[in-house]
Amino acid sequence: LVALPEELLFRGIMQNLMEKTFLFRYGPSVSLGLAATVFGVAHYNNFSPPDWRYVGLATLAGIIYGCVYRKSGKTTVSAMVHTGVNFFWALLFKDTQG
Repeated sequence: LVALPEELLFRGIMQNLMEKTFLFRYGPSVSLGLAATVFGVAHYNNFSPPDWRYVGLATLAGIIYGCVYRKSGKTTVSAMVHTGVNFFWALLFKDTQG
């Protein structure tokens, strides 16, 4: 259930506002990269002790969710992809704390 509010924040608000703010040639790419990086760093404390490898994976996932959002224009679609990833992560890595 955490995917929808995360997508509303990181894609619907952050990425969307940055795309409108950065009106230069690379605006969409820059906004996607920044939103994905902030998304990744926001997952820094998901493990105890924190793990930067997980931040990297979350950043990569944020890029994918951001691309889905840009393609569809809907946070609900990126939230469904995010939910699917979280579901399979929980199934495949159920012995981890993240």
